[in-house]
Amino acid sequence: MSLERLIYASRRSAGVDVPALVAQAARHNEAAGLTGALATLEDDFFQYLEGTPQSVEALLRKLLVDPRHSDLKVLERRAIPRRLFGQWRMAHLQWNADTEAIFRIFSPDARLKLRDIDPATCAPMFRAWLALLEGAGPTLKDMNVK
Repeated sequence: MSLERLIYASRRSAGVDVPALVAQAARHNEAAGLTGALATLEDDFFQYLEGTPQSVEALLRKLLVDPRHSDLKVLERRAIPRRLFGQWRMAHLQWNADTEAIFRIFSPDARLKLRDIDPATCAPMFRAWLALLEGAGPTLKDMNVK
């Protein structure tokens, strides 16, 4: 089975209930065979999705007309050999000092805006966030960040 990953950023519409959106996405992703993670910061969504090319395309088409999103920008879309978030129908990455430190390592010149991320660093940043989420990643102490 061929797999594809999609990483995008979009603006979150006012009033979106993020926990409800994550729960809904997890249910949909399970049915569609998608896995991934969502990071939110202020009014930005930053999402990593993986699945068959057909399931990724179907979801992208839905996202483009979803009123909870605007200004959707595809940062990366490519074939992948295996899933990164295989155990996660929809991980919600909480923004905290550790996730911010990882963001700053991968995007040192970017403002603290998820839409400003260098597309070349998106997948490695999600890998670092996943390691942190699963308890195998660096901490602020490990990164010498204060």
